[in-house]
This record gives sequence, structure tokens and C-alpha cells, in this order.
Amino acid sequence: MLDGALPRSPFSTISRDDSFVNLVGLRAAIEAGDVARVRALVGERPELLRHHGPLGDAARAGQPAIVQILLDAGADLTFAHYAPRPEERARGLGHDPVVRVVSRLHPPTL
Repeated sequence: MLDGALPRSPFSTISRDDSFVNLVGLRAAIEAGDVARVRALVGERPELLRHHGPLGDAARAGQPAIVQILLDAGADLTFAHYAPRPEERARGLGHDPVVRVVSRLHPPTL
């Protein structure tokens, strides 16, 4: 260590989970209806869509524009861990605009 830098601990990469921090930020932006922030976070970190929470959060919050952004970015409506599914959640809460957005991409089967 000739440059005076401290030796790296093998645990230093575990000290902060950026993915968790960004997921919390995304979920907060969804709740606030901050379309620009959601778009920016999803654009910078598309891997955040691998979590099941953001799409369900947007449906529950009645945010059709954000639901559309998440779907356009690749969020999966058929993700197995959604219970209830985003469309069902939005319908149950009376968020008809969200139901319409989801139904365009995933029409109900009879």
C-alpha cells in the first residue's frame, strides 16, 4: 500500500445494497405519482422490474401512467408471485383507468 489507501475489506462490497435503495426509491416515486422519477429510475436500472412490487404498487396506487411506463419497460403482468394480480388489485380498489391499461395488453379470457 504505497499510495496510502486503506486495504479493502472483503466485506466492503456488502456495506450498501444499491439495488434495495433504488427499489425503495422506485416504490416511493410510484406512491407519489412521480412519473418523471419512475421513468428515470426504470431507464437507469431496468433490473428493478424483476421485483414483483413496483407493478403491484402502481396498480394499488391507481397510477395508470406509471403502470404503462412499467409495462413498456418490460414489467411482467404474469409474474407468478402477484397475488392478487395487478389488474385484480386495481379493479378491487376501483382504479378503472389502471384496469383499462392492463386490459389492453392482457385481455381477460372468458
